[in-house]
Amino acid sequence: MNKKHTEIPIKVNAWVDKDIAPLVLALNEINCIITVDSCQGIGSSPASVFFKYAGNSELSFLHYFAKLLGNEVKCNYELRMSWLTGSTEPIVEIMTDKENINQLASSIKSVMVILRKNRFACDK
Repeated sequence: MNKKHTEIPIKVNAWVDKDIAPLVLALNEINCIITVDSCQGIGSSPASVFFKYAGNSELSFLHYFAKLLGNEVKCNYELRMSWLTGSTEPIVEIMTDKENINQLASSIKSVMVILRKNRFACDK
């Protein structure tokens, strides 16, 4: 018997690099963002967090998120969206220099407040 089960996003505890933790925590506070990988960077390589959006309107959400973030962030960062071979949904990577992690995390928390105020919710 093949029964389909509805899946919902939940937040779980995970081990992450100490210096990237504020950015991972900030992203995980946003409804329907699920972080999947992170690294605080080694040497001069940037810190990064990979995440997915667990709703139906990935492009709408990510476009809105990117616009809000662009208005809030006062440090250098890069936001990339990719579709990997065999995947039906995009994965997003946000990168910044290690010294900007806390500032970027703070900006993401400000964006989260706007998202909640505008009731941009998970719709999957």
